Amino acid sequence: MIDGQNLWERYDSILAPYAQKNATSRGREHPHVPDAQRLPFQRDRERIIYSTAFRRLRGKMQVVSPDAGDHVRNRMLHSIEASTIARGIARELSLNEDLCEVIALAHDIGHPPYGHAGEEILDQKMREYGKSFDHNGHGVRTVSMYEKRYVHHQGINLSEEVLMGMKKHEKSFSIDGREVWHPHMEMQVVDAADEIAYLSADLEDGLQGGYISLSAVEKMPVLKEVFYGKDMRRMDAKYIAGIVAHHFITLYVRETRERITSRGIKTIQDVQETDYYIADFAPSTKAAFIELKKFLLEQYYENKKVLIAVEAGQKMIADVFDHLVENPDLIPANFNPTVDEPVERVCDFIAGMTDAYIRLLWQDQVDKMK
Repeated sequence: MIDGQNLWERYDSILAPYAQKNATSRGREHPHVPDAQRLPFQRDRERIIYSTAFRRLRGKMQVVSPDAGDHVRNRMLHSIEASTIARGIARELSLNEDLCEVIALAHDIGHPPYGHAGEEILDQKMREYGKSFDHNGHGVRTVSMYEKRYVHHQGINLSEEVLMGMKKHEKSFSIDGREVWHPHMEMQVVDAADEIAYLSADLEDGLQGGYISLSAVEKMPVLKEVFYGKDMRRMDAKYIAGIVAHHFITLYVRETRERITSRGIKTIQDVQETDYYIADFAPSTKAAFIELKKFLLEQYYENKKVLIAVEAGQKMIADVFDHLVENPDLIPANFNPTVDEPVERVCDFIAGMTDAYIRLLWQDQVDKMK
C-alpha cells in the first residue's frame, strides 16, 4: 500500500503521459503507514512546511536582510512565490502540481544566512579544508539528517522524486540502474519558476526600496517590450512585477508546449533520456532574461548599500566559522552527533542559522574579545 492509493486513479488520469505520476513514485527510504486522504507529494509538502528549516527561511535574506523592513522579501516568501508560479505552470502543462509545489517550497531550505553571499563564503571556508558547500546539496542533507520528526530514523522521509528535485542543478541521476538527464519534467519547471519569481520580485523590491528608479526601468529595452503602450508611471511596483512575471510565464508555457509536440515527448522516459531541458524558454526569451538579470545586478545587487550589508554578513560568517573550528565544544552536543568531521559540523551548524542569529553569535564573540 502507498499513500492515497484511492486517489491515484482520479488524479493521475488527468496528468499528461510525460508527467510524474503518483502511482509510479519510487517511494521513500523508510516505510510508513499509508494515508488514504493525501497523495504522496501532498504529504511531502506538509512535512516541508512544518519543518524547522523552512520556518527559519523567514529570517534569511533574499537580497537585503529581513531587518531592512517588513515588506522586503525573505527566503520563505520567495519560496512560497516560486511554488505558486510552479504550480500554475504545472497546471497549464498537465504536470504533477503537488510535486512542483513541494520542490519549489524546499528548493532554498539549505540556504545559509545572508543567502548567496553566505553560500559563497561558506564554500570558500570549506575549500580551505578540501571540501565544498552548496545550498542544494545542503538542503537534501538538512531534510534527510537534521530535521527531527520521527522516533526511528533521522530526517522527514521525503519521496525520492522530491529529493531528486531539490538537486535541480545536477545534470545526471541514477534511476533503477539507468543514468538519466533529469528524473522528471517537474524539476525543470521549478527551475524556471524560481528564476521568474526572484527576477520579478527583486524588481519590485528594488523599486519599492529606492534602489532602482522608475526612469531606469522605463529605458530598459526588454521592459519597453513588455509594457508596450502602457504608462508605467501610473503603476506601482507590485503591478509592474506582476506583469513581468505573467509575461515570462506565458512565453515559457508556450515554448514548452511547442517543444513537447515538435520533439515527440510522449512519456516520462522520453524526458529522462533527453539530454536538454524540454520545459524551457525560447532563445529570445532567455536573452531577455539575461538582460533583466544584468539590469538588476547593476541597479540592485551591486548597490553600495546592499554590498556593504552583504560584505558585513560574509565577515561575520567567516569569523564565526573560524571561531567554532577552534572551539568545537561551543556547538551543542546534541547537534547531530552522527557527524564526526568537525569542520562539517561547523559548516552545517552555521548553515542552519538565520541572519539575526549569526549576528548575535558574532557580536557575543566580539564582546568577549574586548
